Amino acid sequence: MQNELKKLPRVNLKVKEIRRELRKFLPTGAGVYIFWERETPIYIGKANSLISRALSYFGPNLLTKTRAMVSTADSLSFIKVNSEFEALLLEASLIRKHQPQYNIISKDDKHALYIAITKEEFPRVLSVRKLLTTSYKLL
Repeated sequence: MQNELKKLPRVNLKVKEIRRELRKFLPTGAGVYIFWERETPIYIGKANSLISRALSYFGPNLLTKTRAMVSTADSLSFIKVNSEFEALLLEASLIRKHQPQYNIISKDDKHALYIAITKEEFPRVLSVRKLLTTSYKLL
């Protein structure tokens, strides 16, 4: 998958009008986005709206660690998917495989991603990282 990721089209994050470039480059739907430093993925995230999420990284109110990650990154790519749930699963898989520098919490095996079905009258399918209740079955 590393080679497939490297083949994804990228937008250069060091251009002057980055917000305009992102609007041209990114779709509005769900997907996974990848911040790159040269040929290394440094952060992998998911979004219900790729364009909205990516633009939020170039606003004024960023946490210090997020600002550091964005300033380190030189390009951004994305993988469009059909749903936010599919994006969640793909994100977890890519983080496990590539161990990006800035995905600290998601790299921790103590908080694996599980698919759960609630034990309600009308069961729901959920993604969970911790087993905090017995009100669902794990898959």
